[in-house]
Amino acid sequence: MAVWAPVDDGEVIDVAARGVSGEGAEVQTEEIQALLDECAARPEGGVVHFSAGVWRTGPLRIGSRTTVHLAAGAVLKAADDPFLFESEFLLIG
Repeated sequence: MAVWAPVDDGEVIDVAARGVSGEGAEVQTEEIQALLDECAARPEGGVVHFSAGVWRTGPLRIGSRTTVHLAAGAVLKAADDPFLFESEFLLIG
């Protein structure tokens, strides 16, 4: 069984420590996306870490040099609003 451990605390962004709630009550796409973007903007990249909890979000973009780590018990849950997931490239015939 592999055990996850960050190589350097400076390379890890902990979403809970940055104020994002893992209680699953509200959709937090913008907050989570901002942390993913911050990680991707670092020259060395890094890890965005989700501790145990329910993290509700719409669609997310994961940039280069970015690893998403879900701890045991962590769930990324899609928002209930289907309009968040529409795409301008979606063709309905």
